[in-house]
Amino acid sequence: MFRFLLRALLVVAAAPVLAAKPAAPDVLYYSGDKQLLFDWNYVPQANYYEVWFKANSGAAWAKFGERPSWNPHWVQNISAHLLNWADMRWEVKACNPSGCTGTGPIDIGSTIVLTPIFFTKAQPKNFDRLGETVAVSEDAQTAIASTWSQVIVFHRVGGQWKREAALQPARQEPGTVSSVAISGDGNVVVVGYPEELNYDEGVSDPPRGAVFVFRRNGSTWTEERRLVAPRGRLYGNSVGISEAGDRITIDYFRDEVEDANSATDILTRSATGWSTATIVNPGATYCTPNRLSGDGQTIARRCSYGGAVRAELLGAENAWGLRTSFPLQLPYSPTGYSWGPLAVNYDASTLVSPAYPAPVAESNYQAANWAPQAAVFRRTGSAWQQVATLKPDRFQYTNYSSRSLFGERIALSRNGEYIAVGDQHSTVQGLVEPPPTAQSGNFPHGGVYVFERNGNGYRLRRHVGVTTQSPNDADPILGGLAFGDAGKTLAIGHPGARSNGQGCCEGRNDTSLNHAGALWLY
Repeated sequence: MFRFLLRALLVVAAAPVLAAKPAAPDVLYYSGDKQLLFDWNYVPQANYYEVWFKANSGAAWAKFGERPSWNPHWVQNISAHLLNWADMRWEVKACNPSGCTGTGPIDIGSTIVLTPIFFTKAQPKNFDRLGETVAVSEDAQTAIASTWSQVIVFHRVGGQWKREAALQPARQEPGTVSSVAISGDGNVVVVGYPEELNYDEGVSDPPRGAVFVFRRNGSTWTEERRLVAPRGRLYGNSVGISEAGDRITIDYFRDEVEDANSATDILTRSATGWSTATIVNPGATYCTPNRLSGDGQTIARRCSYGGAVRAELLGAENAWGLRTSFPLQLPYSPTGYSWGPLAVNYDASTLVSPAYPAPVAESNYQAANWAPQAAVFRRTGSAWQQVATLKPDRFQYTNYSSRSLFGERIALSRNGEYIAVGDQHSTVQGLVEPPPTAQSGNFPHGGVYVFERNGNGYRLRRHVGVTTQSPNDADPILGGLAFGDAGKTLAIGHPGARSNGQGCCEGRNDTSLNHAGALWLY
């Protein structure tokens, strides 16, 4: 009896004394460049903290991670263009063996204003129009944007973005930048100057154009090569580069006038230097600029043969002969026209083709008569199937000069999961919004519609704007589009920006200049 009682007392004495649940943390939240940051007070009796996230009102809560009691801080890298800023919620909980006490849902939607990274030139000037064309490396560590004569390079080092270089040929009159491309690691940049005068070739009118290859070694950029066509014009009207940086495509016209006799030079780099092959459009009425797949093995183009429009894919495995082709069913046949360049992903398994209707009379410019679309095709084995038709938001300003230009700019992520479609005349305001349900302005802001793969098709996920300010004239304010990091990074050119900011991340609200331009990185 004594032994049993003693044993019971010992068991009671050995039992742990549970502390009360800790108090709820007091959380401060703010944003950095493509980051959300949370800080909270040290909570007595808390052994650890948990961070929870709810993507939207219909989603379940998900635990993102834990922090030890001595480190009440959380940094979350984000893709601003993919988050539902209005509906998403966060919660931080202080926990010990007795349980957890949370803050309750935290709405941090206001932090969107500072989350996208905002770049300008080091010394912007009126009508620099930074962002007319843009590109971002697949590793998302380097972004480039063109002005009328330069390409500005922004690079991420040690987690911080900085303006690294302004690339410009040594030539006296290179003309205007028309196109840019960047390798997957960001170390090779290709720039097309289709209006270069080519004085040293004995030609000044019309300009033939030239293409320049720049290479980075450490943080130093050098002009590696200048490329020109022996004849023809508009050399470099469109350029492309493989992710590995070992294959370049250059579009141009073979004759002194712009006609159907267009061609593409394909340059391949090996240990012995660059070799060149040329492909010519096969008697088509018109072909869009060629698009090189990220693996460098496929060229995609869209060609018109009288009333028929076809997508054509050319393969490196057969000396750039035709691998396959299939008809593009335009939404407005027989009055529909293909327009804008194609977009193709890394392995050429997904292709996007925009189209717009034939011009309509100014007296009949209602939206019902002008609704551009974009068709998405996917390859299964050797067969191609149209899997989606992308359409602009129905709330557009219908002034004839400001109707939708949906599809004029298109970007496709490496894996084909995300498609960004630009519309110079989008009237939906706001930096990042859910799919819009109402017109929110009477003038065009310019915006980007982000679609994501949904089963075998695609759905509209977000509307992304570049500004909430009114443009100061009728010029478009939306520039180039590009994806990096499998779609998790979106670069948007903003040539209409009026900021006098200096380089990275300053002056997004300044309006002291006229069309100085900017680059946004979401």
